[in-house]
Amino acid sequence: MNKIKIIKKIEEIESPEKVIGLIQKQMIIIGGCPDSNHIKAALENALKPESRSVLFVWYSEANDVG
Repeated sequence: MNKIKIIKKIEEIESPEKVIGLIQKQMIIIGGCPDSNHIKAALENALKPESRSVLFVWYSEANDVG
């Protein structure tokens, strides 16, 4: 079953390496910095406890992200 999960904390991401990989692909398309350490730091910053940011992650039946 496909599911969309609302993420408010970095620890809630079930497969961070897959989410970072997806963001890397998107960054390449728009000409941004695809460095995984930079992306991880940006996610951690955006999902700080005091932040109101959320991340929507779609998981497929095979637990792939999209």
